[in-house]
Amino acid sequence: MLISKEKIETKLENIIHLPLLQLANYANFTQRAKDLLNQLNEKEFRITVVGEFSAGKSTFLNALIGKDILPHSVNETTATVTYIKNVRATDSLCNKVKIEFFGNKMPIITELPKDANGLTEYVTTMAKDINVVEEVASVTIHVNFPYTDEPIVFVDTPGLNGVAKGHYERTRYEIQRAHTSIYLLHTRGLSQSNVAMYELLKQYQSSFVFVINAIDTLKQSEGETIELKVKELKEQLATIGVENNPTIMGVSALLALTAKDEAIQQLFEGDIEPLTAERREQLLQRSNFSQIENEIWHRLATSDKEKLKHENIEKKFESLVKEIIVEFEEQVTIHQVTIDDKQLSEINLRLNQAQQSKEDNLKSLQNFTTAKKSDIRSMLIGQVKQDLQKTQVIVEDIVTTEITKLMRSNEDPEILLKGLQNQVTHFMRLKEQDLTKGYGDSLIQLLSDLYESAVLRIEKHYPKIAISKQGINFSVKLGKANLEDLSLVQKITEKNHQVTQASKEQEQAMKMYKESQRHLRDDKDHVDSLQGQKQQVMSAQQRQLKSLGNRPTPVQKTESYTVEKSGLWSSVKSFFGGSPSYETRTRTVTDTSARERWDTQEARIKRDFSNQEKSITASLNAVQERLKRSQSTVLQNESRVESYEQKVKSLMRDLEILQKEKQAIYDKNKRLYYEKQRKDLLDAVADYLAGDLTSFYRKEIDGILLQELQQIDQAIGKHYEQSYNEYTKKLTKLKQQVMKEAVPQEREQAEKELAIVKKALA
Repeated sequence: MLISKEKIETKLENIIHLPLLQLANYANFTQRAKDLLNQLNEKEFRITVVGEFSAGKSTFLNALIGKDILPHSVNETTATVTYIKNVRATDSLCNKVKIEFFGNKMPIITELPKDANGLTEYVTTMAKDINVVEEVASVTIHVNFPYTDEPIVFVDTPGLNGVAKGHYERTRYEIQRAHTSIYLLHTRGLSQSNVAMYELLKQYQSSFVFVINAIDTLKQSEGETIELKVKELKEQLATIGVENNPTIMGVSALLALTAKDEAIQQLFEGDIEPLTAERREQLLQRSNFSQIENEIWHRLATSDKEKLKHENIEKKFESLVKEIIVEFEEQVTIHQVTIDDKQLSEINLRLNQAQQSKEDNLKSLQNFTTAKKSDIRSMLIGQVKQDLQKTQVIVEDIVTTEITKLMRSNEDPEILLKGLQNQVTHFMRLKEQDLTKGYGDSLIQLLSDLYESAVLRIEKHYPKIAISKQGINFSVKLGKANLEDLSLVQKITEKNHQVTQASKEQEQAMKMYKESQRHLRDDKDHVDSLQGQKQQVMSAQQRQLKSLGNRPTPVQKTESYTVEKSGLWSSVKSFFGGSPSYETRTRTVTDTSARERWDTQEARIKRDFSNQEKSITASLNAVQERLKRSQSTVLQNESRVESYEQKVKSLMRDLEILQKEKQAIYDKNKRLYYEKQRKDLLDAVADYLAGDLTSFYRKEIDGILLQELQQIDQAIGKHYEQSYNEYTKKLTKLKQQVMKEAVPQEREQAEKELAIVKKALA
């Protein structure tokens, strides 16, 4: 039933100012009313991250932030309340840390640390210079989440089983203030401390998100899956009253943090695979962390935020009203009690029984814890044996598989086996680290459950356990590999020398053959060139002769000429000194000048080209002779090459036969060698696991149990004494109360006060 905000506000004001509640006895009621009134109007939405020790709360919060800020070592227990507050990027406190102290000491504001070591001094039990438990009131980390600007606050508390007095109360107070909770659980499921935490949570909150952390540790080879773990947890939650299909998710905060924080360079100690951008993306997908982020940012912090806030305050208000009314109803009941001698005798009998059975009850409780201690030891030792047997089987598979691969390799067996030895040693070291951490966590959980079973979860005791393996190292000495027949090796060496020598001779013959071929090609090219030149000369001669045209024929022509006249008259005239007389005559002549010029040119052309042709022909004859010699040389060299080829092939066949014989002997010896080394390696692993490592874990577990169980026994004894004293004190007070004669006026006053309270809270 939804109660309006205004009505709740009115009723809270009534509680705060009701005169009957101003007495010191009722200060708790009025203070809680004031806190609720403040929460009713505050804008912050508070989410507590709860879970038992080693559930991974700090790693989970680091993953949400995206940086490895909060310390989360197995030995670093949260010793104060830590707030992770969402602020705007422009806020002056963004990416800063505020440390507040008890008393008058001024707060410290510092920059966001680069890694988890920066806050160790202020938030964990491992601080060296500050007593965090007694001095540090709270640590607030201011960050800007990219998903919203709403004032969201995540709260990390010391827990119900905190290390100091007051941590239980402070954790309870923070749970009361919170609007919802993210409940982190181990993959192993519910424990008694989980149940105790749930019983507390459901008093003040109506909404939870259950998160199974460390899903990366699930053994898929043994059938462990997220879906199966969610189903198992849902069934376990149903047994303690969690119904209506609770929200359950499986994530790996470690994988998500490693993927997001680029300052982290390896997933785990000894991880040699580079954290590339691609691998970080794969880790983020494997972490399944986006599922819880969607739940937080898209539902809790947005769509359902106001509804959850109101439901939360309404539940706390109804719880407060109920407690106030019950308190005043008890006052009326006390005044209505009447007692007779029989009832008085009953009270006295119970007091006497309590006194007489005190030692017997304590002894019975001690017998119970002793039996539990034995169960814890037997279970852990049995787990050690089972784990080491599984480890031996895994190593056998690794060695057998790898040696099968190595036997197919032609590399040096000693080098290969050294690599396998290093691989096995590395695997053993990582496995030991994993087992050691697992046994430490199991001891913590089992001892916590033992204590809680014995003392009903009042001021829990948390043992600080660290199993450190020193002075015990796995090693194995490999034998020398003598795999070859020495006489056969000598024969092969000699044959290899012969092959090498013959190959060199073949190479030289081939070189000469190629050189003679080159000369032959050059000579052929030269012949072709000269023949071409000769052809060109003849062609040029023909072109020039042709250009002369046909030989000219003689030309017949008539020409005039003058001659002295002959006869008697000319003679008389000449005799007497007179001038001679001339006459012009004609005659036919043959002109051969053109033919003579043509013949001259033709003779010149033939003479010129005849000289060129003779020169080329002489060169051509010389080159053709050289060509014949080159052809002969090529044939000789080709014959030598073929001869050496046959010789090398024959030697190679002989060598191949020797190599096969050698390989057969080598393979046989290699197989025997690997089989022996496999046996020696596995024997060394078996001896180490069954001997040194088993003895170490037995001794370490026994030592831790001896030390921690003494503290648990002391705590159980203290709690038993307190329980006894409270029980007898109540009986004594009841005896004193009922022995008083009932006063009607007191009863009437109690009834009147009850009526006033009911009316004020109606």
